Amino acid sequence: MGAILDIIGSYVFKAAMVGIILATSISLNDVMVEKGQVTNLEKNLNVAMSVLEWDLRNIGYNYLTSAILVAQSNELQYYADVDNNGSIETVRYYLTAVSTTLAGEPVTRYELVRTVNGVGNTTVQRIVSLEFSYQDASGNATTVPSSVRGIKVNITVDSPVTVDDRILTASRDFTIFPANLSL
Repeated sequence: MGAILDIIGSYVFKAAMVGIILATSISLNDVMVEKGQVTNLEKNLNVAMSVLEWDLRNIGYNYLTSAILVAQSNELQYYADVDNNGSIETVRYYLTAVSTTLAGEPVTRYELVRTVNGVGNTTVQRIVSLEFSYQDASGNATTVPSSVRGIKVNITVDSPVTVDDRILTASRDFTIFPANLSL
């Protein structure tokens, strides 16, 4: 009888150990999925922000008069020689609304579009919010294109999938003072 109880006890112990290992494995898998989604979200946002930051630093490059044409919270248009070929291009950043679903619910997200001389492509997708704000030479807020000396960008994007019913987001903000605007 004691041997049977020992065998039953060992099977119960083994089942408990398998259950603990399985629960730990599932938990680690969930963490890895979330970390992978966060990493992809951050990487995609960083690449897009590098392009935007480089572009903004070059506003007015090889252009001698007021380089900014439009300075709005959701749009920026300016002159620059972006390909360094000696001819001035018109560059425009603006938002377009996109209807999509997230966790089965319809939501509106935005895409940041960059055009050069009217030919465009999407730079950043799944934008929750984006705001351009502008500063004059004294650091005061301005929307007068000829007075702009600094440009601040605030952007938040989200992931196309939820993890544990949570929406993953990533945000960036930076301020650029293009050298060519201080002339």
